[in-house]
Amino acid sequence: MLINAKVLAAAATMVLLATGAGMAPGTTPAFASSGHPTLASSGHEVCDEGAPVECLNAWSGGPSIRTYTPAVSNNNFTVQGVDRCNNGDYTTSNCPISGNPSGLYIYQIKYSGGGTYNGDCLGDNTGDLPSYAQMVRCNSTGYPGTGGGTATIFVAFPGDGDLLPYCESGFNWGINSHWTNLGGGWFDGLSGISYSDVNDVQVELSNVPENCLSYTPFG
Repeated sequence: MLINAKVLAAAATMVLLATGAGMAPGTTPAFASSGHPTLASSGHEVCDEGAPVECLNAWSGGPSIRTYTPAVSNNNFTVQGVDRCNNGDYTTSNCPISGNPSGLYIYQIKYSGGGTYNGDCLGDNTGDLPSYAQMVRCNSTGYPGTGGGTATIFVAFPGDGDLLPYCESGFNWGINSHWTNLGGGWFDGLSGISYSDVNDVQVELSNVPENCLSYTPFG
């Protein structure tokens, strides 16, 4: 299937914080409203704007990351800014992805739901294609923001109507730095968080992004 056709056919869209390409470094990103009923427990979760809403879930507590409905404890993730480019958690030209614009939010997704994998981050522990999200070690958050497992660095991209459609306000595509660089860079190989809007689907990192996501508090 052609990339453009796949993108335009995606019913759901994905990623996190309400940051735009022109946001000044150091500006705190706004949080989107939850878009679903009040959640049952404390914490945050990363969910899409699809119908039905599906969220990142540490399946049975990890290490596999799959999809599930909102308001369960294994959905508890913390989005952490990472100063990978010595610019206060924001991209500079060509960093961390070849060809990326400046001013986009750089982050990792840390599991905060307790258990064996509490404190680990969403990444890739095999390096194989297709890349399925697993729990791996996190990066340091201060510059140079390294030390984490493979494919743990993401860039929040609201869309531009060209490379990817615009997300709804408060949602962003989750562009994966590792797989996008391997695919040819910002203009040739955008890859990121991708999944179907049903429960128990493995979350992919090396595919064309299919979901605009928001980081929302539990209740």
